[in-house]
Amino acid sequence: MNKNFLSIHKYLTELPIISSHEHHLETKQQMKLTLDSIFKNSYVGWCSLPASTTKDARSQWLTSIRSNTYFVWLEKSICQIYGYDEINADNWDSISEDINKRHQDGLHHWHILECYANYKKFIQDSYWNPGDCLSNPEFVASTYRMDTWMAGFHKNCLDHDRMNPRMLVDYDMQDLDAYEMALKADIESKMPSICALKCAVAYERDISFKKVSRDKAEKIYGSSPELISDDDRILFGDYIFGYFVDIAREYNIPIQIHTGLARLAGSNPMLLEPVIAANPDVKFVLFHGGFPWFYEVAALAHNYQNVYIDMNWLPLVSTSAAQNALHTFFEVLPDCRRICWGGDCWTSEESFGAAMAFRMVLADVLADKMSSGLYRTSYIDFLAERIMFQNCKELYSMA
Repeated sequence: MNKNFLSIHKYLTELPIISSHEHHLETKQQMKLTLDSIFKNSYVGWCSLPASTTKDARSQWLTSIRSNTYFVWLEKSICQIYGYDEINADNWDSISEDINKRHQDGLHHWHILECYANYKKFIQDSYWNPGDCLSNPEFVASTYRMDTWMAGFHKNCLDHDRMNPRMLVDYDMQDLDAYEMALKADIESKMPSICALKCAVAYERDISFKKVSRDKAEKIYGSSPELISDDDRILFGDYIFGYFVDIAREYNIPIQIHTGLARLAGSNPMLLEPVIAANPDVKFVLFHGGFPWFYEVAALAHNYQNVYIDMNWLPLVSTSAAQNALHTFFEVLPDCRRICWGGDCWTSEESFGAAMAFRMVLADVLADKMSSGLYRTSYIDFLAERIMFQNCKELYSMA
């Protein structure tokens, strides 16, 4: 590691973070955490988990997973917090006991975020309770997940998280008018903690949103799911997405959209160009750097001033890909104020690991830009502060 990297990285560890995106578990769930449940509630669990709790199974699993960056950064975080050199089959149970013991006060998860990760604030996406700020409004803002409303034309319709709007609100939704009124009333009741709207439907359909007439949506609303075609389901979702766009415009809050690494055939961020172009007065935040399509995301942000890039999750998916993407974003965007980052995690241990990964990515890219002479040394601190917290603070109008 060169001298520039080390000095920049040290500076970044001292800077606070405002994370644009987390799925932080509630305190009662954090208090039950063990090493096994942290893995289960992390992206490591998306890959695999040990076949059993035997030492041999754990050892084989650790050998197979160590190259994956989901695991690499989570292990670094856990070892730094709990004082271990590595996670292995011999110390697995000891680490697990230490994790559970430390979480018993119900405050440890906040302590990790504030004192280890140096979080100043984060935006929570509680898809199980849209708009929730975890009873900690000074530290937590919220985004309001729209997916269940896009899928909820009937009481028996569930989104990809097995949610229906009628699980969330107690309103009579006998027709589309009442449905829209219930949606907007729920959002208004959770203001001012809501600073964004969130769309993650890329996990169940494509992100090509078309303008749909109210007449078509009214014909679909209330229909039994087995009588509705997939095309009609998408049409209703498109109509409700348009309704959310209007809400975003009215309240001047951004729309966060999951792009990339979902249903790959339909999550290319270029599919969003028509809706971005049609709504220049609405801010669209494209999540995960669009991975693997980060060049496409950069192109959209280059051409449209209402496009913002969020690199949350990306340094965990692939640290080297995040470095390449950030190099591109810096060079292509006309305004560095349109780049943000978040952890996108369920536990504080993984959020700290995600912060460690992003600080490494940012330090590496800034050091390279400075060493090559592409950027002046005096510009580095400005970029660091913008990306770590200032951009997020301004985009989401945080005090």
